[in-house]
Amino acid sequence: MLLDGELEFSLEDEGILVKTNKGVITIKFDQQRFRPADVPILLSNPRKAMHDLGFKPTKQLKDIIRDQVNYYLNPNNRKPWL
Repeated sequence: MLLDGELEFSLEDEGILVKTNKGVITIKFDQQRFRPADVPILLSNPRKAMHDLGFKPTKQLKDIIRDQVNYYLNPNNRKPWL
């Protein structure tokens, strides 16, 4: 519904519930962590890339998350806050 423009929300809504084939996921918005140009959540539809461009995913989401967390856990990859 979000992708089709049938549903809208804002930070004042405090969050959304997302229904998946694995259950309902609660996404809570933290107003203190958003800049004025940020949007609360970004969603995409990969069908065009997969169908029209012939893209085939090679990693699962859990692998991508694990790689990202491991990257930031490595002190050599962190920059000091300014």
